[in-house]
Amino acid sequence: MIACAGDEQGRDRRRGGRGGLERAWYDGGTLPAKPVVLSFDDGYRPQFTYTQPELKRHGWPGVLNLKAEGSDLYESNVKAMIDAGWELAAHTIHHLDLTTLDAEQLKEEVAGSREILRREYGVRAWGVRWLSALREFPRPPVAPLLRGR
Repeated sequence: MIACAGDEQGRDRRRGGRGGLERAWYDGGTLPAKPVVLSFDDGYRPQFTYTQPELKRHGWPGVLNLKAEGSDLYESNVKAMIDAGWELAAHTIHHLDLTTLDAEQLKEEVAGSREILRREYGVRAWGVRWLSALREFPRPPVAPLLRGR
């Protein structure tokens, strides 16, 4: 798991900074020799009630790939997960297969979901976990939507 102190990471995130995984990916930060990333899609209630406490018991944060609309989690649940060191990634607005969208729809689903999450939770969702009926390639062209956000 990413070796980051949850309290420190939570404070960094609230100040607009990046979490441990994000710092390693975008800013040349370091990771353990054999990192493991545990990510959870959609924002189901058991991710807060069961998963987050169990990971916390081991000192591990997770990555919450949160739908901008339709999550089972309360705003306070998501904020508590962020404060515990979890990283937030966008998971679209309407939970659509991004490989089927045109450029404007893709922008709305990716950039729009990131903006909604930033407004609601006060942190940037640096990553995107996209949906795709095709499990391999082609991947939707989301990289340009991640720059400068």
